[in-house]
Amino acid sequence: METSVLLLTILSGILIACFVVYHGRNEPRPRGVPTVPTTTPVTAASTTETPVTAVPNKPFVVRVSGIPLGDGDASWVRSWVKDTIAKFSNNESDCISDITVVPSCTDTDNLVALVDFKVLPDFLSSLKKGHRVVRNVLGQDGYCLDFDAKFDGFTQMYSTTTKPTADIVFISGIGSHAYGSWASKLDPWLMWPRHFLPKHLPTARVMAYGHRADIRGTGFGDLLDYSRNFSDALKQARKGFLVKDQNGPALKATCGILFFAVPHRGMDVEDMIAAIKYRNTSEKRLGQISKDGSYWRQELDNFVDIIKNYKVASFYETALTQRLVMKPDGSFARDGELTTALDTRSAILDLPIDMETKHPVDADHSAIVKFETENCQEFTQALHCLKEYLAASRNTPDKLDELTIECLNNLQVTDPEFDMARIEHSKDPLLKECYEWILQDRLLQKWQDGDTYPLLCINGDPGKGKTMLMIALVRELSMNLPGSSPTVTFFFCQSTDIRLNNAIAILRGLIWKLAMNQPRLARIFHEKYNSDKSLLDGPNAVFALFSTLKLMLNECPGTTILIDALDECDSGQGRNQLLDLITKDASSSSKSKWLLSSRNNQDIKQLLKAESQMLSLELNDEHISQAVNAFIQQKTSELATKKGYNQKPRK
Repeated sequence: METSVLLLTILSGILIACFVVYHGRNEPRPRGVPTVPTTTPVTAASTTETPVTAVPNKPFVVRVSGIPLGDGDASWVRSWVKDTIAKFSNNESDCISDITVVPSCTDTDNLVALVDFKVLPDFLSSLKKGHRVVRNVLGQDGYCLDFDAKFDGFTQMYSTTTKPTADIVFISGIGSHAYGSWASKLDPWLMWPRHFLPKHLPTARVMAYGHRADIRGTGFGDLLDYSRNFSDALKQARKGFLVKDQNGPALKATCGILFFAVPHRGMDVEDMIAAIKYRNTSEKRLGQISKDGSYWRQELDNFVDIIKNYKVASFYETALTQRLVMKPDGSFARDGELTTALDTRSAILDLPIDMETKHPVDADHSAIVKFETENCQEFTQALHCLKEYLAASRNTPDKLDELTIECLNNLQVTDPEFDMARIEHSKDPLLKECYEWILQDRLLQKWQDGDTYPLLCINGDPGKGKTMLMIALVRELSMNLPGSSPTVTFFFCQSTDIRLNNAIAILRGLIWKLAMNQPRLARIFHEKYNSDKSLLDGPNAVFALFSTLKLMLNECPGTTILIDALDECDSGQGRNQLLDLITKDASSSSKSKWLLSSRNNQDIKQLLKAESQMLSLELNDEHISQAVNAFIQQKTSELATKKGYNQKPRK
């Protein structure tokens, strides 16, 4: 579940995260740096310089970090970088074909340069082996320039013409290069995020992200590890630039995703596994995206649920791909036999047409993201999607002002979305076979489709799987609500957590979640809070908060409210007041629907009995038994795959 929440599939794709407020950055300027160093530079590794090494026609692109800010313009910085490199390479000044100066994504005190080398200086020859080169620049307060060609982490592709209004993140695939994956295979080897997009998206901060999922390496990290790294890096990249990100985390700020040949349902990785040198490490993460792997099966439903509010464009290959082979020198090349690397079904999510557009590309798996010109159909389609998503984000109504945001921050004690993710992560993955029976239950359908019984309570003894059923129902109801106005708000109680075990916390969580789903409703709470600061605590807090919730529900008819594990809410006056208010709302003309779950607690049953329908899990033993059997079969299959059994283990 965590990988899905982080919104990362480590494959070729583009993540668009829009800013609500602008960046606070000026155009990069080097500060106090002379045009030519006054003394001979000395390398940290060696003081001996030898002639340059010729590179084939394709330019060798190097990222140079650690360039200080200053008062000169970008052209002055380029000249200084070129002159400095010439000094490092014995005044060889004709080795560079292009230099792009950009801000650093993580360090506001320094700049970065993307340098295209026609001829790679000898002092940088170790870059071909994946090493970094750090060179001291004497006479400049001892600072260093850092040269690398792997492009790990975030790298901005060009400087924006104004303060950036959006982030566009390019994420390459397992074993691929963060920069080279998007570069053309033909002269002049243009990399379209760097060379095509500045003209069309001049105010977007376009960044390439390099993870360390190198199939040749000895690292043993898996997709979850790379997801966490990406999440941390993205937070850092956005943190230094935003005054206030009122959309919240990057997950909530994301407005669209472009997928290029992403194997949502696995792909053929046999050639990659056969080619790798370190099978004990790289095979693990490749197995996670194989057709027979269980990882994508666990994550796909979760991921689809998370991105249900985003626009998605799926580009898929229609040409055969040569298998990957390892050359004698240890490098990889697709020189093997032709095969279908990724079938169409795996490359698309099969979302409704208003959520996902599907684009066939006449290219193989390797070339699907390598656009030769700005006039090719594939780039035109990708650019159209980018512009459409960015325009939609700018035109989104009901943006919150800072006072309302501050008010909601005071209200929030938890995020029910992440509580649900944490609870599920602590348990085994949710299987559809274990809960699909309840979707066909007569009482649930009657509650969902009619207005006669707007209150339904699921009761069951400990261990019956009530919480996992509620998680499943949250997702199913969120995806299947008709129209654009109705929404879902929910809360998961836990007796051991003071933030989750009382009536006031429940109401605060429901209101906060509803306000985040429907920003126009946040102003209702803001007005109530301004008129009464004691709204959040005190003896009248339950009544005051429920009154506010009612006002919000009246403005959003058809809202569904789910509360799990009411028996874990502190017993006493607060819980009794809440249950009484819920039953009164259910018996009124309210258009809201309530779905509660609890153990077989007689006090709770008595309070809800008059106005609710009871769905007893004890009366559905057959369905529960089938769910248990499905779970056992899944765990047995996973164990067999993990241990490499050829047949089911004997009892």
